[in-house]
Amino acid sequence: MKYKTMTYKQLFYSLLIIIVTFFICVPDLFERGVKGFFGFSSLRVTFNQISLMTFGFLASLRLFHTEKEKPYRFLYLAPILLFGYNLFVNVLDARKTDYNTFTYKITIIIGVLLGLAVYFFIKKRKKANA
Repeated sequence: MKYKTMTYKQLFYSLLIIIVTFFICVPDLFERGVKGFFGFSSLRVTFNQISLMTFGFLASLRLFHTEKEKPYRFLYLAPILLFGYNLFVNVLDARKTDYNTFTYKITIIIGVLLGLAVYFFIKKRKKANA
């Protein structure tokens, strides 16, 4: 029974990667000059940017999931946060606000990563002392 579950999981991940990869090619199906969504200049640019960020986000999530036993796993949270934050800003059309500036992005990501690194080293030290 467990073997079937793993097969369906692998099939799901494979299909998800194929679908997102296909979305990267979708902009070529649209005519040039069609107004885009989320503040992008055209529909081609909208699909291109959103699909590339989604692909990077899903790939980072997959790496984070597969590296369960590795001690450096928390480092994969940097691209997850970066792609997730950019998707959030772009889909909510907040690109012209302060949330899309370099300082906000880098401050949030560095803050979270520093917190995770401190947590990682404290947890590692407790395991070593136990």
